[in-house]
Amino acid sequence: MVSNVSIHEIKESKKRVLWLDFAKAFAIIAVVVTHVITKFLIPLDFRSSEILVAFIVAFQPLRMPVFFLVSGLLGASALIKPWRVVLTRKTASYYYIYVIWLVLQTVSFSLFPNHIVIPTVVANDLVSIFAQLTYDPSNLWYLWALALFFPIAKMGLRLPRAAIVASLLLATLAAMGLFSELGLASAALLNLPWFLLGSYFSSSLMSFVDSRQSRRIWLSIFCFAFLLAGYLGIRVAFGSLFSGLIYNIVAFAGLIMIVYLFPRLATILRRCKLLSSLVVYIGRNTVQIYVLHVPIITLVGYFAGSLTGSLIMALLMAIITSIIVIAASLVAGSVLQRLIPFIFSPPKWISGVS
Repeated sequence: MVSNVSIHEIKESKKRVLWLDFAKAFAIIAVVVTHVITKFLIPLDFRSSEILVAFIVAFQPLRMPVFFLVSGLLGASALIKPWRVVLTRKTASYYYIYVIWLVLQTVSFSLFPNHIVIPTVVANDLVSIFAQLTYDPSNLWYLWALALFFPIAKMGLRLPRAAIVASLLLATLAAMGLFSELGLASAALLNLPWFLLGSYFSSSLMSFVDSRQSRRIWLSIFCFAFLLAGYLGIRVAFGSLFSGLIYNIVAFAGLIMIVYLFPRLATILRRCKLLSSLVVYIGRNTVQIYVLHVPIITLVGYFAGSLTGSLIMALLMAIITSIIVIAASLVAGSVLQRLIPFIFSPPKWISGVS
């Protein structure tokens, strides 16, 4: 059986690109906030660290699954193209950006190794560099994963349900912590099902967008909140080994909520053109924010020095720092795009784009 990737679905997805930009903006903002907390605020030993950690855990079933679902939805058209196109325009292109920014981040972190206050794995010898280039990706693992996911999705195109079931099994084992020795590669396994779901069944998922029933929106929110509460309770009581068994159920419920909620949210926010334009701009420049935000957080941590405070102080710091990091990433990304565009876009001989 061939999955329902079709020309019709591709056209439909382009018509609804606005809500996809909103979803991408949500995902990258969640990623930045997470890293601001884990790589900046928690190492500073705020008294509210436990609450901050709980916030991170609560967002985990939504953060990267949304990213990969949307990536699958937008990349579905590539799967019906010849292998040469998939391997050049997708795999080679994403891996090229990963390698370029792995080198740039490694060099930038090495400039002030004694002042890095954030918990980031930095390659410091040829062995670790080789590992990050191949089987043990750096904090840029999203790009590394996309380079692998497109050929994996292409191979499973004729048996989409079997591919998703197999990926869900691997993702469940990863959520249980059984692949922790794989490093951030386990995070890729954790999110493979959502990329495949978006790639194989984009027309079915897009049909949810046509729903105007507020009851379904509120029902999806309630279901996600209920499952999330159960997941967090099991995680606290029994640890990740048991909570991992229901992680994918929670993530799936969260994605259904996003698919229902964000088209409606995009329609509402469209009335405020300034805010809508800002969100869309963030959503369409996620790669720039993704590759630049960790080095910028490092700089913020370096100049901020030692800070501590209450929960309110921590929340204010998280909000303010996240805004600064996102704004700085967009500005720096725009400047770098103009000066040295090849660090964001692979040359034609790699991408195959004529």
